[in-house]
Amino acid sequence: MASEPEAPRSLRARGGQYLLATGLSAVLVILAVQLTGLLDLVGSMAQSPYVLAGVLVGIYVFALVGLGLEALGRIGWILAALLAVVALLAVGWANLVSPTTPNVDLFLRSLLTAAPVAWVSRGYAASGHGRGTRRGTLGRTLALGLGPTILTVTFAYSYIHSGYTDFGTLTLAFEIGEGLLLLVAIAILGLSPVRGRGGRSEGMTGDRGEASTGDGEGVPFARATPRQAAIRAPRPVGSWAVSLGALTLTLLLIVPGGSLPGGIPTGSSAAHPLAVRPWGSSIPRTPIQHVIEIMMENHAFDNLFGQYPQVGGIPSSATNNLSTPVNLLNDPGPLAVRWVPNGTFSTADPIEGYTAYHIDWNGGRMNGFLAGSGPSSLWAYGAAQVAPEWDWAMEYALADRYFASALTESNPNRLYALAGYSPVINDYGPPPYVPLWESIFGELGAYGVSWGYYVSNPALGVGTLEYIQGLPLSPPYVGSYGDFLQALASGNLPAVSFLEPVDGGAGDLYSQGPPGSVLSGEMWLLYFLDAIESSPLWNTTAVFLTYDEGGGFYDAVPPPVLDGHQLGQRIPLIVISPYAKEDYISNTTMNHASILAFIDYNWNLPALNDFVADSGLPLDMFDFSSPYPDGRIARPPLVFTMAEGFPVPAGIPFSGPSGTSLNFANLFPQPPQVPLGELPYARYGNDTTTLASLQFPVYVSFDVAQIPGPLSPFLLGALGFLEAAAWVWIDRRLGGPPKGAPAGGGRRRT
Repeated sequence: MASEPEAPRSLRARGGQYLLATGLSAVLVILAVQLTGLLDLVGSMAQSPYVLAGVLVGIYVFALVGLGLEALGRIGWILAALLAVVALLAVGWANLVSPTTPNVDLFLRSLLTAAPVAWVSRGYAASGHGRGTRRGTLGRTLALGLGPTILTVTFAYSYIHSGYTDFGTLTLAFEIGEGLLLLVAIAILGLSPVRGRGGRSEGMTGDRGEASTGDGEGVPFARATPRQAAIRAPRPVGSWAVSLGALTLTLLLIVPGGSLPGGIPTGSSAAHPLAVRPWGSSIPRTPIQHVIEIMMENHAFDNLFGQYPQVGGIPSSATNNLSTPVNLLNDPGPLAVRWVPNGTFSTADPIEGYTAYHIDWNGGRMNGFLAGSGPSSLWAYGAAQVAPEWDWAMEYALADRYFASALTESNPNRLYALAGYSPVINDYGPPPYVPLWESIFGELGAYGVSWGYYVSNPALGVGTLEYIQGLPLSPPYVGSYGDFLQALASGNLPAVSFLEPVDGGAGDLYSQGPPGSVLSGEMWLLYFLDAIESSPLWNTTAVFLTYDEGGGFYDAVPPPVLDGHQLGQRIPLIVISPYAKEDYISNTTMNHASILAFIDYNWNLPALNDFVADSGLPLDMFDFSSPYPDGRIARPPLVFTMAEGFPVPAGIPFSGPSGTSLNFANLFPQPPQVPLGELPYARYGNDTTTLASLQFPVYVSFDVAQIPGPLSPFLLGALGFLEAAAWVWIDRRLGGPPKGAPAGGGRRRT
């Protein structure tokens, strides 16, 4: 008969064996995350210690909690599952209310993702299967560490090398892989008996049944103490509670962003959303008949206009009378920037991403850039590099309260510029997709307003348009730079055009996105803006030149909240038009949806959605009525030439400049078209007009992202639920005594 002291030794052996397998699993997971660069998805390798520490601590915390709660049986595991769910909800709530401790947030999220691994591994430890043997340790390590590690490596590499696309497909493949791993675990740990000393199977053996002492010896249930019997026959695990926790974790990890259900709006057609009315049936309410949006990449307002209009930060007679926006000259903020040296046109790329940008923002304090986007965030350009942009800002209208629509990376912000919302919160996907009728393209088509989207070579990719479900990616809707120039010269340009320096093989060559050269993008702008101003359409055109998001570069102005939604960093917006006010600074609060609002306003269309309806209109940047001293209303074009010193390329494509000694400071400022003292309007202003205040109807009441059925969060969540339930079933199947054996002692009847 086994002595009483063996039970504590059995518990220690069982706990040690479990912690050993858990430790090996943790090491494998950490190696996988580090080697694949998976942490880039959260925005920064600078946050890697918090993520890795969270995973490691989480595995052991839930391991110890599991061992401690085992004695409570079902109630203990219900409490553990509820603890995980409540903690996840608390983290999410805290992050929404005030994400001022993002590193702690990352640590807690990483810790909580270890919960399902710990639940499963506890089940194996409690089952007694393979206890005290090398084979048992290796089996649990395979099931809990090596298998998930291989799947994680495959998933990460596939996701990263696909350009962060096919998220749903890869997630489905990941779930299928976990299912296969489940079958392997059943085969290894369920079908093959593991034998202890003396040739006997561990756990239950023979007709009488034995409870394990934890050192390889079997103790018959008839002679086992209650504690020894409990080791062999643990109380039932709360399978529904565990499954609910796993399902909650799965859904929180795989649902990319939020959306609300909605219906097809009045006036649109689901079957033919681009052909409801003939082109040109909506008449503009202003002289603007052609809107062209140009969206560059990743520069904050202070990064390009922090010293505007002072050259080198020094006032001069040429700049003293120019309008000055809110920038580092009058609002330096909490951090000191470094000015890019003359002759240098690029900097290192700051750390980008939802996480990094929220660290930068730091609850509106705008003082977290060194910890978030890193030292590269504090570089800023001056007239020596971006004099052409400064000249356009001086000759036309500049906004100093224009913000990215979301405090995150490029894709969500570009989607806001096309649909007034984004189903993703970072640069991943599609899916989910934006239905065509929820985008500006669907609305323009429904009301007979022509549009075009132009990239370098559509055959090489159209970027953001891949998120729009049902959009025809061919002429006359999608074209090349050559198509744009031809339509411009012939006077056949669509009413609304999106001219993109990215995609179609252009990449960061022309977009100014770091670490690319701002000079190459500047030359691209000079070429196209000269073409636009020289075209027969100039007198009816407005160009909105902006950037998708700040790229992690420092800006001192905290972004506001609109409709309960946190806007992103402040970025430049220049309106270039014969009707744009000269040397004008707009203080109107705007974002990317403001350009959509202007399109809806100009063509008398319903507001695309509520967010567009509530976004500020850039109407104060135009003057459609005041005559100048010579009686003109529309201003003549301003064409910059090589003869003036501007680096205008001869054509597209072009090779970037080879020298680094260029200094464009002498190109700013250009002579004003109208003497500043003779302008018939104030040179500063703001406007609170919105489509909502004008009582425009709303086109899309609720935005809803589209995800193919096999990739829906519900299906993926259901797979996760079933897999969690299967793990618990294995735990109970292997952990309980055979049929007829008493769980708490006594002989089985024969």
